[in-house]
Amino acid sequence: MEKYQDQRRRFRGQFKTEGLKDFIAYVAGRQSEAPVFRDAMAACSYLDIGITERPGHCDHSATLNLPKTPEFTAYLNADGSTFDQEEMVELIEDWGHLLAFENSKGEVLERM
Repeated sequence: MEKYQDQRRRFRGQFKTEGLKDFIAYVAGRQSEAPVFRDAMAACSYLDIGITERPGHCDHSATLNLPKTPEFTAYLNADGSTFDQEEMVELIEDWGHLLAFENSKGEVLERM
């Protein structure tokens, strides 16, 4: 019967973004106590989840899907892989500026 009313009975919406700041601002601006469910490079929040005694409808949500950068994709592909010396040098030459190296004592090694 809601479709025959002038307005909805409750707010429903889906906010989807790849921007972390936009996701945080949207969720915080709607409900400060909204739970956020995370999984690797994604997050979802149901802004009308309610409480145990009065559960909500969960039809107003915000979703964040962070894009995988080329650097992150390269390290995901490298994880668990075995490299020969040439492949390892190539990986470090391409993406080494994003890494920090330390010796067995935990001291940071300087790059040359």
